[in-house]
Amino acid sequence: MQQVVIFGGSGFLGSLLQEKLTREGFSVVIVDQNPPKQQLGVSFVLADLTYPITKNDFLRNPYAVINLTGKNIAKRFTEKHRKEIYTTRIISTRNIVRLFENSEYRPSVFIQASAVGYYGNQGNDILDETSDAGSTFLSTVVIDWENEARIAEQYGVRTVILRQGNVLGKGGFLSKIIPLYKKWIGGSLGSGQFWFSWIHRDDLVRLYIHALHQKTMKGVFNAVASPVIYKDFSRGLAKMLGVPNFITVPIILLRLVYKGLADEITASTRVVSHRLSHYGFSLHFNDYMHALWDLKKYWK
Repeated sequence: MQQVVIFGGSGFLGSLLQEKLTREGFSVVIVDQNPPKQQLGVSFVLADLTYPITKNDFLRNPYAVINLTGKNIAKRFTEKHRKEIYTTRIISTRNIVRLFENSEYRPSVFIQASAVGYYGNQGNDILDETSDAGSTFLSTVVIDWENEARIAEQYGVRTVILRQGNVLGKGGFLSKIIPLYKKWIGGSLGSGQFWFSWIHRDDLVRLYIHALHQKTMKGVFNAVASPVIYKDFSRGLAKMLGVPNFITVPIILLRLVYKGLADEITASTRVVSHRLSHYGFSLHFNDYMHALWDLKKYWK
């Protein structure tokens, strides 16, 4: 039985990914500071990944390593939080890749979570995998994050980097904003005239598994569906929930509450993927309303 080690696998994305992998017959090991919610058939290693990782038998001879580590970004941008965002991504990834120096802990494939924050705020420009990076704080984080992951290639490990859009599913981004909509205080952010890049969680999980099986797949991929103007997305979300959509949160208020995060979450990133189709992958959910109606079952 082939083994997949998921670092940072106890969260929103990792929980569904481990379920799908075990169904496919993989042996799954979760390495995290918190145990996974579903523990049946899954091994768990407790670890703070910002410190050197202790070698043990659970991590030996993996077929694949998936890295989902990283502190949740959606908090007030204090200096402490900015440091946590950076260290839980860059230092953790560095420690994971250092395991690969030893051939007993070296996988055949390393799949690294990344983010469309790489591109920063680029207005209406259409951004594919060849586009330049932005210059925001999160752009800098993602650049350094990906550079640490690419070191795996020096050990002959096939490396796949997935620049994920906002992940829509039960939990994550929607779990933070839907309670506001249900209280009739949800709505557009700032002008709302910025591009919003997203992906349905089911499609993203399918993509991770596809990357395991597609042995020629390597390099950077934008893990996104068709981008949408945020004001339209907000209206669509309200329609799905059956609530009004008349609130606009001024950017000045967002900056007061979240500091620098306000400019990051209203950055316009019109991201598309030109590489996924070349490796036989297609989305089930490419239209944002199709995705939202599918997710309605979780938010009744």
